[in-house]
Parts: sequence; structure tokens; C-alpha cells
Amino acid sequence: MKTMWFRTPLMFIAAGVILLAGSARAWNADEVDFPGDWNGWSLVCPTFKYDGPDGFSEWFRMYAYATNAISPFYFKMVTGNNWDNGYGGNLSFAKNSWGIMYYQPLSDTASQLVGGGTQGKFYIFTAKDPGLADSYISIQEISTNPVEITSVSGGTGYGFATGSIVEVKVTLSEEPSPEEKVYVRHSYDNFATYGIATSAISMVTVTNINQGGTNFVDSWVATAQFSPLVGNTNYKWYAFTTTASQSELLSAGGVGVDALTLAWDNNGGQNFEFSTYGPFTPGAATNWYTDTSGGTNRVV
Repeated sequence: MKTMWFRTPLMFIAAGVILLAGSARAWNADEVDFPGDWNGWSLVCPTFKYDGPDGFSEWFRMYAYATNAISPFYFKMVTGNNWDNGYGGNLSFAKNSWGIMYYQPLSDTASQLVGGGTQGKFYIFTAKDPGLADSYISIQEISTNPVEITSVSGGTGYGFATGSIVEVKVTLSEEPSPEEKVYVRHSYDNFATYGIATSAISMVTVTNINQGGTNFVDSWVATAQFSPLVGNTNYKWYAFTTTASQSELLSAGGVGVDALTLAWDNNGGQNFEFSTYGPFTPGAATNWYTDTSGGTNRVV
């Protein structure tokens, strides 16, 4: 579980500039709620606050458990424990997606989750620092609690050729639910643009031989591959889990991907890196010779 941070809502005034109502706020964990048909429209919601994959401390997440089937599944987001700060109006909110919640929608309309809720499943609501304005959230449906990423290997160092295969292995804490997928998000321009590599998940048996004898450890490992296409640059990447599809992640943008991220390993916020070379483009011909004066060899 990520560390929770708590702060009191403030209005920041500095150098004569006042943050307007639509600006982001600093909410406490119990001030960002997702009431709905799942809990009888109570503002007492199990929301927690955490540091997101981007390092920002104003992320909010809530797990709603469906004790029975919910159809239709209406819900809202409410901030500041004030029903007047209500967000909804999206009548076709898809599961495992990043979608809009309208602030103070016409006729105080709630949003509706497409397909309703399935008995025994969790619905994970996530928002980043919602202001008093239209805001985006994610909702994910999952059968069990998300797994953790215990280790990541591969895809670092120097001298990767363009078009080569970069392989990343992601070890999980346990078998993931059928809905949970593992991806690698990679970029050559510091995530101004990015690609999403899918993975195959399988159980791997590791043999450990030591003085105490031989033991066998079963681990769930996801293997992802992608090919760098830009030469002479540094690629950054990290691994994460989610219930979202590859196409949803590619269209969601950076904040959307972070909102849909359940577990991640981004090397402590530094990301993993490797460099590429080529293709080599010859320049103009140059005359050169080797100078050995002074006992050194150098190209002049």
C-alpha cells in the first residue's frame, strides 16, 4: 500500500494570485467520495490517499465491493463532504476506462456504469486531485485484490540496436485475477509520446539449491517484449498492472494511464533506461591521421 498523506483544504494566495474554484484542491482522504447504488448513497466511503506513479501525492482511490448484483449502477463523485460539490452526468461510463465526471451536472444527474455491477467483484475508483470543475476518473472491475510487482528485470544498459527485441520480465506476488494484465510503458522522448507493450503471464518454477537442500519456488512471471525504433537515444520504461486494454491505455494519455495503474515498478520514480544506436548515416569524407607524439595514439 502506498503512503497516505493528509492535508486540509486551503485557498492559496501568493503574489496577489488567487487559485479559482476550478483549480485543483488539497483534499483529505475522507473528502473525495464515490457514493452510489453500491453503498446506499452514503458519503462514508473507504477512500484512501496515495502517491501515484508520477510521484504526486494527491491521488485518491476507493474499492467498492458488490455484495450483490447492481443494475443499474448509478454513482457520483463528491468532494469536501458536500453534496453541492457533486460530479456525474456521464450515463455511459465504461468499465476499465478513464472517463469524465461533470461538475454540478444538469438536474444533478448521476453517472451510470455500463453493464452494472457483478456480485462478488470489486470496483476501483481513482481520481487525481479533483478541482471544483469537470474532472476525469477511472473505474476498474476486478475479481480479487490486485497483485503486487515484486521484481523487474531486463531492458537496461547500452547498445540496443533499433529493431531489436527488448524483453522485460515482471515477477508478481501471486496469481493475478483474470481481469488484471501486465504492461510495459516505454518512451524515447520522456513520455511526451509512449508505447504500451503487452505481456504473457505464466507460472515459472525456480529451483534453489543451497546447504539446506533443494527447494522449488513457483512464481507468476509476465514477459513483455517491444522493439525500439529510434536510434541514438535513451529509452525509458516501467512495468505496471491494470484491468484496462492496450487501446484504452494508448488513448488515455499520461494521467489516464496513471489513474488506471494498480501496481507499478518505475525504479523508484527514475524509470528504467537503455540506449540505442544506429542506423548510422555517414557524413562527409574526412582526412585524418594518427598522431603518436607524446606517447599517445589519437585521431586528428
